[in-house]
Amino acid sequence: MATKSMNTSTLLLSFAALAAVSARADQNFFQFGLWAPDAQIIKASDDVKGLRLDIVYGENKNVSGLDLGIVNTTTGNFAGVGYGIANVVDGNASGLQWSWLYSKTGAEFKGWQAALFSHIGGTGTGLQGGIVSLADGDFTGLQYSFYNQSDKLFTGVQLGFVNNAQNVHGVQIGLVNLTKDLNGIQIGLGNYIASAETLKLLPFVNWKF
Repeated sequence: MATKSMNTSTLLLSFAALAAVSARADQNFFQFGLWAPDAQIIKASDDVKGLRLDIVYGENKNVSGLDLGIVNTTTGNFAGVGYGIANVVDGNASGLQWSWLYSKTGAEFKGWQAALFSHIGGTGTGLQGGIVSLADGDFTGLQYSFYNQSDKLFTGVQLGFVNNAQNVHGVQIGLVNLTKDLNGIQIGLGNYIASAETLKLLPFVNWKF
């Protein structure tokens, strides 16, 4: 019991020392928190460049580096690796955004976003996957999920059971493929191109160039 108490005390002292150094530095390189905004070392309105550990819920303005926790929230921009149950970025994000449950970038995303539910609010470049993947803006790259949706121009490959896109330049591969306009190929059991003059719906393969 004494050893466990000593280890706990040592850990707490280490966090306190890191907090003191970070508070004196021009840039906050370490964040540790239980629940934002009160139970965390660095204020929610400040930036973190380095390591952020969020035991339950953490929030900061701009974050770059390694972001670990249950719920990681960035109200500004994020660059680096975000890993947890949920990662939410209100601004732009670049790097890796991996979550067990929910990944969201409110604006532009560049990198790899993966979760059961993935959502990009602006333009996206790279990889997006999970159970459900949504891209509100233009997306370039690979979208791989049971359900993929791209609301504007999609350039690349959509791979899933259901692929739904507004405008595709590339390939849709799935059980059901839906698009308003296509410059490429659809491969699946049901393939629908709304803008096709004839044969809008075809089994197995459909195309339009």
